Amino acid sequence: MTLSVVIISRWLPDSYIEVIVALIGLVLGLVFGLSWRASRKVAELGKDPRVRSFKWAFAVFIITFIGDLKRLLSVDQIDKPRLLFFYCVFFVGAWAVVLAISASQIYFHCRQIRTRRPQDYPSEPFHPVGNYLRYGHLYYEEEFRAGLERKHDDKLVQLRNFSAEVAHSLAAVILAVDHYIQQGRPGEIQKLVAQRLLEHICLVVKANSTANPKPAINANYMLAVPWKKATLEQKKGVMFGREGHEYGHLLLLKEYAYPEGQEHFVLPVEDPVLDPDWADWTLPGAPEAFLRKTDLVVQTAKLDFADKLPKQIRKSMQDYFSHKKNFRSFASLIVPGPEGPRGIINVESSEEHVFQDAPDEIAKLLQPFCALLGVLLN
Repeated sequence: MTLSVVIISRWLPDSYIEVIVALIGLVLGLVFGLSWRASRKVAELGKDPRVRSFKWAFAVFIITFIGDLKRLLSVDQIDKPRLLFFYCVFFVGAWAVVLAISASQIYFHCRQIRTRRPQDYPSEPFHPVGNYLRYGHLYYEEEFRAGLERKHDDKLVQLRNFSAEVAHSLAAVILAVDHYIQQGRPGEIQKLVAQRLLEHICLVVKANSTANPKPAINANYMLAVPWKKATLEQKKGVMFGREGHEYGHLLLLKEYAYPEGQEHFVLPVEDPVLDPDWADWTLPGAPEAFLRKTDLVVQTAKLDFADKLPKQIRKSMQDYFSHKKNFRSFASLIVPGPEGPRGIINVESSEEHVFQDAPDEIAKLLQPFCALLGVLLN
């Protein structure tokens, strides 16, 4: 018999009495650990389920220590130190395992919520594992609910302040558009007002984001030009187009809110009159939103291509977005005009979901700015 086997066997129960005492310690350890799930922060320590469970465990410890176990169990010899050792080891081991499993479940559950649904995660200060270990599972649940209530109250205050700022900004932009119209449409004023509109759009989207830290947001607008009125230079600047194909419109990228990532190109829009099956050929994003006359949200890593869009164009678009590290999603919003869409506003985000879980609500918040840009362009 090797030395390791001898050592291990020395520290394992070798009699039925030691096994029984170890099992009692195991059961009471499990009960003591499970009492954390029914515990909350209480004013009187005696009402804490953990204290009541520990009293039973301590009572068994005292009985084992001072009781006359030889007479009780009708045996000649009992090694009390070994009995106490096995009782304590199994008690503490079972208690620690229960706490570790429950704490791990809480940690990964809260981590999943924080990652996938940050809007449902309580506001700080909130320490889920610490709350559980200190006062118990019910206290952790109470703190979770209290954190959500704090977050809701904070959002109400932010919403009031934000609504006031948006109303003030919107009034300023309306006056700027009116001034632009009265000045006979000088190009510099149009450019400046359009840029301010795009900046306000970025602020609205960022203010409604629950991500922490806030995502990088940028916006641009694209002007719609009928294919037949487009210049040769504009047609040559088309990206992701089919060579020799005649389109209905071109979308010219004109202005950005901020210079980061700024570029200028042209996107083609299918002609529904010439191509009744345009939905099978259209590019995702701005061209599709223009044709469908509705706002669209796109994730750059999960582009939903039209069925008949050539593989070469698909690959070109995937390669283009793969190099845009801070451009993981975008929304294409309609700029209304008197005879249909006048253009498209694209809102870019470094997050996977530019409008997160409220795309319809945020798109509606941005409609006044889109309408103002339409007035500006008309």
